[in-house]
Amino acid sequence: YDSVCGRTRARSYKALWVVDVDSKDEEFLEKVRQLVNECRGNQDNKIVMEIPTLHGTHLITTGFDTKQFAQYCVIRNLGKIDIQKDNPTLLYYRVP
Repeated sequence: YDSVCGRTRARSYKALWVVDVDSKDEEFLEKVRQLVNECRGNQDNKIVMEIPTLHGTHLITTGFDTKQFAQYCVIRNLGKIDIQKDNPTLLYYRVP
């Protein structure tokens, strides 16, 4: 379906990214939020929404400099944090 539906976009389409944080630690999540917003990008507050997941949180963001983000993660010993730019991913999972 993606090859058919995913290729055509509305004129006002603005790409959003998913920053997958696999931690329930609120201090760690706050550091990731700060790093995202410190990176170069078009907006000061790049985080559009936060969605709780089974293992942590998905931060839905506007675009930012991912190379700068990766450098900040290394400098601050945060490990590798996955950023999904153009990949279908599960955004919400409801536990029965």
